[in-house]
Amino acid sequence: MVGIGLAIRLAFLLVMHPYRFSLTNWRTFELANIAHSIATGMGFGSPFGGETGPSAWAGPLYPWMVALFFQVFGVFSHGAAFAIFVFNSIFSALTSWAIYRIAKRVFGETVAVWSGWIWTVFPLSIFFSVYWIWETTLSTFLLSVLFLLTLEMEGDNRLRSWIVYGLLWGALGLTNPSALIWLPFAGCWLAYQLNRGSKSFVTPVLVSAVIFWAVLTPWLIRNYSVFGKLILVRGDFGVELRVGNNPVAQGWWVPDYHPGNNPQLYEEYRQIGEAAFDTESAEAATEWIAENPGHFAVLTLRRFAFYWAGIPKPGLGKLENLLFRMFSLLAIAGLVLAIKRRVHAMFLFGSLILFQPAIYYITFPQPRYRHPIEPEMLMLAVFLITAGVESRSARRAKLQEGKSPVEEPEPELTLVGYMVRGVIAAAGLLILLLAFGIFYNNVSLTHRSRAEFDAQLDASLNKAIDWIVAHPRDSVVNPPLFFMVADTAKITNDPRLLNLLQTDVAMLHGEFASHPLTPYWERFVNPNVPLPFMTTEDMNRQIHDQRWFAYAVDPGRAHISDEDLTDLHNPDKYVWGARHSQVLGLIMYKTFQGLPPDKAALLRTLAEKEARDQFYDFRVTDSYYQRNAFILATGNVDLIRSRWIDRILDHQNPDGSWDFCWYGWCRGIFDFGVVDYPHTTIQAAWALAQIKYRYPQWIDEHYK
Repeated sequence: MVGIGLAIRLAFLLVMHPYRFSLTNWRTFELANIAHSIATGMGFGSPFGGETGPSAWAGPLYPWMVALFFQVFGVFSHGAAFAIFVFNSIFSALTSWAIYRIAKRVFGETVAVWSGWIWTVFPLSIFFSVYWIWETTLSTFLLSVLFLLTLEMEGDNRLRSWIVYGLLWGALGLTNPSALIWLPFAGCWLAYQLNRGSKSFVTPVLVSAVIFWAVLTPWLIRNYSVFGKLILVRGDFGVELRVGNNPVAQGWWVPDYHPGNNPQLYEEYRQIGEAAFDTESAEAATEWIAENPGHFAVLTLRRFAFYWAGIPKPGLGKLENLLFRMFSLLAIAGLVLAIKRRVHAMFLFGSLILFQPAIYYITFPQPRYRHPIEPEMLMLAVFLITAGVESRSARRAKLQEGKSPVEEPEPELTLVGYMVRGVIAAAGLLILLLAFGIFYNNVSLTHRSRAEFDAQLDASLNKAIDWIVAHPRDSVVNPPLFFMVADTAKITNDPRLLNLLQTDVAMLHGEFASHPLTPYWERFVNPNVPLPFMTTEDMNRQIHDQRWFAYAVDPGRAHISDEDLTDLHNPDKYVWGARHSQVLGLIMYKTFQGLPPDKAALLRTLAEKEARDQFYDFRVTDSYYQRNAFILATGNVDLIRSRWIDRILDHQNPDGSWDFCWYGWCRGIFDFGVVDYPHTTIQAAWALAQIKYRYPQWIDEHYK
């Protein structure tokens, strides 16, 4: 069970390569930034990058481990990310062992086996193992082991057991202090069991408490010496409270009130230090709560709902919410049934599920905050289902007792039989989900008016241009993106983009002046710039798709090989995302050389294939925006569905950018977790600009 669970996670790492992080990816994880500070000799600090001084933003255990991996494999390296994900995966896989032991002791062998095996393939367990540089899987394992140890120590007053108990609670406190909420309930339950058995509990409890505090004390002393006040492991509660309680709060995390997302708050955090910043945030949050008690009560109820039902998501994200909600309902119903049947130790399950989430009801919920208690939720859900199956089997057996002896009873399903049925049901559900996804991608369930569409299109394009202008270097380091920005500037005549192009040209003359193809890229802006002559041998030294692009700018100056020329004009060689560079090469040829009939027919064929892919690929990823932009640039606007443009508009971020991935699922079928906002945003803006300025008649036809 543990071995297979670990093998699944390692296979995921090796096949999907989620460890190929860019610096931007690394910087999104506060614990990685702290580890960077440790590994580079700056000490435990700077959770948001830069040099902001000492920190108590997180428990120290996991950042220290990440810093160790940085020392061995390199800071912010792929090797370090791989090692960290292996570390996460080990504890995630080991959790299935703890689940099996707990479930077997409380519910029996059947629930234990099913619960353990389900955890090995549990999606969130895999996700937090191989995508999230956080203590989530370690906290989940430690809490599960402590749950198991609490059960096994029932009636045990040996000091050795209680010393280990205190050590493990101390380790959990240094990892995820929020999980300590359950400590009083577990400890009191053990003390009660000892007292009920007429055994002394005072000495074991005191010894365990001393050990627990002895583990925490060095870190508490460090915090006091650094910040001048007592900080119980972590010192970010004020910020978390403010992030969830503010004038624009809706029950989830508000990034504008977080120093890791707001440059102004980051600067204030850097200047006054973490302790003072956290105190200010706590005061602002409590003041707002005191002034808005009714709103706070509503937010608390919403956070309660979001913790158990998931934060609302649009589109197919609603399915994720549904599954999240079903899991919660099954677990809670399982707890109720277990209490009704007087299953032993339900106080432990009930207190964990009731009180562990309490802190998130007043701050804000996230899926990873629930993960540490999901092993216990899983056991309760499996108990409910198996109890239903057993009850049905018992009723069937009673019915069969009244049948004629010659009648053979219907054979009971074995474990393998249930697994086969499960696979068939899962396959059927997958087919239904795919069918719904395709339908949702191509058919608008509601139709917006022309006024609504125009208003959203104008606002979206304006925000996108602001974002592009704010990131000038991103548009020039990638020739295709530079071409798209230049074309967007040409058709919109937007002064912001025209100024950006001048900045980009200056960068071409500076940083990229030595590159032999730089003059070709400058042609995107200046049609009169002289071009160097490039032989086939010269061109073969360049990147494959850039050979096509330079050829498109001037076939007489950039000579490509016959093989490259054949590939460019082959309608069948490339499929899916590999076709995009070919299409863009022909779009550039159309822009600079015009389009003879043979190339026009080829481009139509390729555009139809892009539209076909767009029809079936319902994931709004970077490729989604790219296909729309390319189809429009080929001149085949008749292939564009209004639903596709609506989805582009609806998926824009508040800052004007678009996400590269769709809920972590990226452009390739097996690509996950990549972030490239410039690539996505420039393409989406180009598509919207073409719709608005090149094809107003298309808007007239689709929006009344």
